[in-house]
Amino acid sequence: MPYCSKCGVETDFGVYECPICDYPIPKDLADKKERKMLFPKAINVHSEKVAERKRGAFLLISTALISIMLLLTFIDYSLSYNLTWSKYSSVSLFSIVIYIFIFLGFGKTFLISLNLCLFNTTAMLLMFDRVDIRMSWSLSYGIPIVLLLYLTILISYLIIKNLPSKGVNIAGIVLGAITIFCLFLDLIITFNIYNFPRITWSLGILVSVGPLSIGFILLHYKMPEKMEVYLKKKFHL
Repeated sequence: MPYCSKCGVETDFGVYECPICDYPIPKDLADKKERKMLFPKAINVHSEKVAERKRGAFLLISTALISIMLLLTFIDYSLSYNLTWSKYSSVSLFSIVIYIFIFLGFGKTFLISLNLCLFNTTAMLLMFDRVDIRMSWSLSYGIPIVLLLYLTILISYLIIKNLPSKGVNIAGIVLGAITIFCLFLDLIITFNIYNFPRITWSLGILVSVGPLSIGFILLHYKMPEKMEVYLKKKFHL
């Protein structure tokens, strides 16, 4: 508020003389509008700082790995004037760079990260076979097992995500997924060995873990409400 510099009385805006002593009030003070003090807008910069640190870490690690890859390639070529063992290290280190990119959260969502892992792992296995033409295990073992793991994780994720209520049924679904994965893994391995799929070691997992998985699922839907609340608090579900 404007005020009289002689007697100190406060006046309204636009008043140029003191109403008590008629002392002139400076024009710039009389015309000055009152500014409303607003609270500053809260800005959360934590996520930006975390993202910046992740970018810095990825740049540092990827630069170091690529430098090592180039160094190993140079050493290999200097020793034999040909690229031999350094091909394997180059494929491995380049794949590790992509894995670090994924695990630092640059994939944005879980499904994008999962698909990137599938693509990177498949490409790495094919490149290993390409480096050594005598190797052919990627098509018979590697890629089928990777696809099996991908489908197991994807289906389990979608089932858990769409559950109307979550509790110990999550443990049942995870154990069931592990059981099914081991069963199909056994079939893939025996098919490549005997040219016919057989159930061998996975039968033990099916008998031991399968009932446990079913038990957790039944326990969740038949469980008393008080016990369910207690277990959710206990295991942070």
